[in-house]
Amino acid sequence: MTLQYRAYLVGDNGSLLPGITLGGNQTAANSQCSVSGAGSSVVVNGNNLTLTLNLTMSSSYSGNQVIWVAARTVAEVSGGWQTVGTWSVPIAF
Repeated sequence: MTLQYRAYLVGDNGSLLPGITLGGNQTAANSQCSVSGAGSSVVVNGNNLTLTLNLTMSSSYSGNQVIWVAARTVAEVSGGWQTVGTWSVPIAF
């Protein structure tokens, strides 16, 4: 059995948007950014999971931004929201 990994983006109203399959052709977007399944991937090596997201920030959402993620198991056990880094969105001129 091949696992399919999905990513979910929080919409502008605070609810989860429909998930996208990593490596697939779907895209999820809100007013701040979009995540494309194409170019996104997951690599699992032992207890380590490396997530690569094809993420595009909106030009109207510029400056330093904090990236938050939450992971959950198939049984829907969540590790809660964690900050994983920052992203500096260039200011559009």
